[in-house]
Amino acid sequence: MKTFIKWFSKLLALLFVFSQLIFTGCDDRQIVEESDILVGEVITIKPFEQFIPYDILPILDSVKFVQLELTEDSFIGEISKVVVFEDQIYIFDKLSYSLFVFDLNGNYIFKIANFGRGPGEYIQIDYFDIDFQKKQIVLTDLMSYSVLRYDLNGDFISQQKIPFWIEAITPTFDGGFALYSNYRRNLDTFKKEYNLLLLDSMMHITDAWFSYNSSNFINPVIKFPLSGSGTFYTYNNEPYFFSPLKRTVYQITREGLKRVYYFEGAFFDKTYLNRKDELKKYLETGDFFSFYSIHETDRYLISNLKKFPSIHTCLYSKDSGNTICSAIFTAGAINFPVLISATYDDWMISIIHPDYLLNWRKNMEFNNSVSENNFARLKQETANLITLNDNPLLMFYRLKQF
Repeated sequence: MKTFIKWFSKLLALLFVFSQLIFTGCDDRQIVEESDILVGEVITIKPFEQFIPYDILPILDSVKFVQLELTEDSFIGEISKVVVFEDQIYIFDKLSYSLFVFDLNGNYIFKIANFGRGPGEYIQIDYFDIDFQKKQIVLTDLMSYSVLRYDLNGDFISQQKIPFWIEAITPTFDGGFALYSNYRRNLDTFKKEYNLLLLDSMMHITDAWFSYNSSNFINPVIKFPLSGSGTFYTYNNEPYFFSPLKRTVYQITREGLKRVYYFEGAFFDKTYLNRKDELKKYLETGDFFSFYSIHETDRYLISNLKKFPSIHTCLYSKDSGNTICSAIFTAGAINFPVLISATYDDWMISIIHPDYLLNWRKNMEFNNSVSENNFARLKQETANLITLNDNPLLMFYRLKQF
């Protein structure tokens, strides 16, 4: 009898342990703690809304057009992102899901277009970047939820799975990544959801910021639009983060997230995040500034700000503290396409489509107009060299102090 009682007691203990394992195993969501934001000097920028054309000619230092060579292998459908690194131009074509590489003169070098499900292959490309520390090309495929690494010659290196739902990603330090979830539902993975997460090279979370509850953004599903380049940019080989619904730009450092720029003015009112019934309508009206894209050089911070129905470009001078903002820029009497797609050293880079140049030249000829300044003459000379079927061009330009 005593033996039976002893055996039965052990059985009950084992059953209790087993039940506890089952119970705890039913909720294996990760517990992630929110990290502090580093305190430091913050630069305040005051953007303003202006629809009066701003004449950039007095501060235009130099301009050059780079025509991207067109071959059977280098036809570009639509440029989504441009990165210039070590004298090579990397072009992401979002229509063909291909990455094209050119030299600084626009000569075609190679492309990555590896469709499939095998090693080094992808279903589609959603984001691309350069890991400046490791000197590698990083492509993100959100159909297979993986990131692929290639060397700068386009040879495949490795592939990793992304462990939760995201909508933007960029390489950080020592093979790690910063990921932006854009209010996606990650409750199956985490007990608490965060917009921004920092991962190490093994895809383990090391830091997290900006908590939210995804249940506030379903039924109906509310989407927050992102630009084609996501919510990150790189300056001096360091990653930076901006949210379309915030007014602060952060630097991602090894020590954590650091506030560097703060924008005053009519930006998104974050109290609407807790007013579900009003949020959708508020987003549809778009009566507020939101970040579309940001770029930076040693002298300027360039922010493209969306405010319905247009995009305003704001140029902030680090030297003088002055800010220029406008939805329309000119160089003398002619249009100047100032929407920035990339930077390289002190150059700002805009994408120019052949039909824009050819239509401009046609109008000039129809009106018997005379090229009134050096920029207009260079623009006309470039238009004379292209056809409608050519690849897009890149316009590199530098500004004087303002």
